[in-house]
Amino acid sequence: MSVKRKLQTSRYRGALQRATEAAARRYGRYKNVVGIAPSTKIRSGISTDQTCVQFLVTRKLKEVSPRLPGYVYGRHRDGTVDRTCRFLTDVVEVGRPRLACGAGARVDGTCCRGTITILFRNK
Repeated sequence: MSVKRKLQTSRYRGALQRATEAAARRYGRYKNVVGIAPSTKIRSGISTDQTCVQFLVTRKLKEVSPRLPGYVYGRHRDGTVDRTCRFLTDVVEVGRPRLACGAGARVDGTCCRGTITILFRNK
């Protein structure tokens, strides 16, 4: 079964959401991490069809201690680790985010909903 097909089932969507939440609890306190979200893996600036848990960081570091994982396991509803379901991770450099007023458009992601706002800065 392909990754895309698996994500269409609520079991894998739920496992991805719970894996993301568990990763946020474990790695969200790292100094360089500003966000953790389910997304698709990006390679050479192009989005692939591989679902992953994305770590948003202020900047990528060569020597990081402790390191972010290469993958995270899915989670069952009771919070226990589901070793049959493994999600790749992706580290994306986003810089330092700044707050904006409540403007934006509604978006529906892989397993989440929210609002997105894009701000442009004159240089």
